[in-house]
Amino acid sequence: MNNLIYLDNAATTFCSQIVAQKLAEFFSMPHGNPSGVHKLSLKSAKLIQEAREFFATSFQVKPTQVIFTASGTEANNLALSGMLQRSKRRIILTTPIEHASVLKTLESWAKRGFELCFLKINSQGQVDLDDLAQKLSAETALVSVMAVNNEIGTIAPLKTMGEIIRKKNRNILFHVDAVQAFGKVPLEFKNWNIDLLSISSHKIHGPIGAGALIMSDRVLLEPLLYGGGQEDGLRSGTESVGMILGFYWAAQEILKNQLENYQKISELKAYFMEGLKKLSCDIQMNSPEQSSPYILNISFKGCESEVLIRMLEEENIFTSSGASCNSRHRKSSHVLKAIGLSDKDIFGTIRFSFSPETKKEEIDKTLEILPRILERLRYVSH
Repeated sequence: MNNLIYLDNAATTFCSQIVAQKLAEFFSMPHGNPSGVHKLSLKSAKLIQEAREFFATSFQVKPTQVIFTASGTEANNLALSGMLQRSKRRIILTTPIEHASVLKTLESWAKRGFELCFLKINSQGQVDLDDLAQKLSAETALVSVMAVNNEIGTIAPLKTMGEIIRKKNRNILFHVDAVQAFGKVPLEFKNWNIDLLSISSHKIHGPIGAGALIMSDRVLLEPLLYGGGQEDGLRSGTESVGMILGFYWAAQEILKNQLENYQKISELKAYFMEGLKKLSCDIQMNSPEQSSPYILNISFKGCESEVLIRMLEEENIFTSSGASCNSRHRKSSHVLKAIGLSDKDIFGTIRFSFSPETKKEEIDKTLEILPRILERLRYVSH
């Protein structure tokens, strides 16, 4: 599609050209099942080990502490359910603005007798740290939070949270959903006392179909999948060698340029926000001021987000109204409700999300087209 402007990178990113070319080369060559014993299998196993060692080095853990999965959702499920199956303590702490793969998993454990407690958050999606300290107890099994919120971009104070948890009770495990954070904002696995961390390939310009769970050496999990015992017995099933390699290559690229990308996208987001403020329409910025530069959530008051999204699409501009899992089923955002937005404001919400591939010219074009679309919507509504 010519002149496509893609501003939905929190949903998925386009696979980078470098990664796509390497994958095309890989899939054009013979390769074996990495669990086999002949040389093609051994070559595949070696390639997976190379990828595993890269992630282990990046997070300062041993290679055995890196478990490859098919997605961030699977990594979250393995972290939470794998840990809770072994837990004698029965209290789980999380926030009301987590991804569905965390909330629905934890709700399923609440039905099995665990007590699911929600931490207080403010209007910017930040955890009340005093509430965290107060709710931690000897019966707490787990705290699970998102590093960067996928709808509004709030960055959690993971270092402080890790310190509070560890000081209160060293036996409490700390899980972080870092799908929107990895390769974009700072993450320190060991220094922040994180025990379980989930990441995903397709959020960093890798292929859809790969994720990983990083584990501390004190964590013991029960597998969710049984079979051939791959991934140190925690994730049976033939490894998707190509997807794991694509994830590895994308991670190499994104981590190498993380600081440069952060600065560039911060400037683009600020430029876009200034342009939006000059529009003759009633808007509300829902993303906190100190949020991830990659995500900007806005309410266009008096507009219906789905109609606005379709009209932008007609101009080859692609956005979303929030989490993709909610958008398709027309569910109102639980995140925006939790931070206090009214149904009317949620009704007109658009999430713009950026990537290192986003260009200033694309922002200018979006700012040029938006007023025309909003004027048409105002005319229709009257």
